[in-house]
Amino acid sequence: AKLLQLLSHIGDIKMVTIRENRFPFLHKINAWNRDPLKTGDTLVEKCVHFFDLFRLITSQEVEPRGVRSLAQRGLNYQDEDLEHHPIVDSAYVVMPFKEREDAEDG
Repeated sequence: AKLLQLLSHIGDIKMVTIRENRFPFLHKINAWNRDPLKTGDTLVEKCVHFFDLFRLITSQEVEPRGVRSLAQRGLNYQDEDLEHHPIVDSAYVVMPFKEREDAEDG
């Protein structure tokens, strides 16, 4: 809430970035969070909340055709069977936002 109050004081937002270093997924019942048929890995289980936060901060929607990502798996899961449970745990995502219709020409 405090961040949203500050937005009017910082001017036009040109870029939003975040970096998170987190612990690996905890072990859940029947390892559901390691099964690719039951989960979308880190990008879905965790980062989707950051993507929604970016939409909130910018008051804009993402241009889906422009989304790009580079991801890899296994940085945090070296002791696990990644052949049967491949976990995407590192990604760089670029999300262009649609131009706001109410934006002033600059």
